[in-house]
Amino acid sequence: PDWLYVFWQDEDNDVFIQQSAPQLLQLYKSFPGDAQRTDFIRYAVLGAFGGVYADTGVQALQPLDPLVQRHDAFIGMEPSAQSLLVAGKPQMISNVVMATRRTHPFWTQLISYIGKSAKDYLSTNQLNTKLRTIDLSGSKPLDSFFREYQESPDGKKHPVDVLEDINVMPLVSPSHHGRIRERCQEPRSILIPKASQECHDLQSNNYVGKQYTDRTYMVYHWPH
Repeated sequence: PDWLYVFWQDEDNDVFIQQSAPQLLQLYKSFPGDAQRTDFIRYAVLGAFGGVYADTGVQALQPLDPLVQRHDAFIGMEPSAQSLLVAGKPQMISNVVMATRRTHPFWTQLISYIGKSAKDYLSTNQLNTKLRTIDLSGSKPLDSFFREYQESPDGKKHPVDVLEDINVMPLVSPSHHGRIRERCQEPRSILIPKASQECHDLQSNNYVGKQYTDRTYMVYHWPH
């Protein structure tokens, strides 16, 4: 009851940029679509006000106060089964759930990083009519910058913690259910031990994700 809930819409984003972050207006307008601007704005709002950001598909299962009190800043990781079995990576950062204290240095540095990487990306993809949001302002630049930030002096002094998938994203995307099931039916000798364990955990839940536990604070219900 003592939380302030704000539902951000496109018109709110425009007003915020113009009134509270005019220095970001040129970068904000450089993105070719609303999806890229929406991803970008969440970082700017967190940097300005702090708090918790959650996508509209996120369902809170229990109070978030313990997480906020425990971490100066945190971001969630994508389901580890999805990272390992689909993308072939041990861990992938997600921008679906993020939280921070106000003025944490991570966000202003992330915005600068996105500004440079987006400029480079757009300049080499001018004729590409299917620019991916994930490449411009979504989880891909977030993941790349986070790994750089971890090793920086600011990253050591002002860390950003990564929550496990069971905390915020225990369910895998429905679009990957078939691929994950196929991978898990491969001989165990082909899979690395951690992927094999993920398959074991998923089998009991029909490959849709991990069973919720008392450590599950939020669940993201994928739109596709």
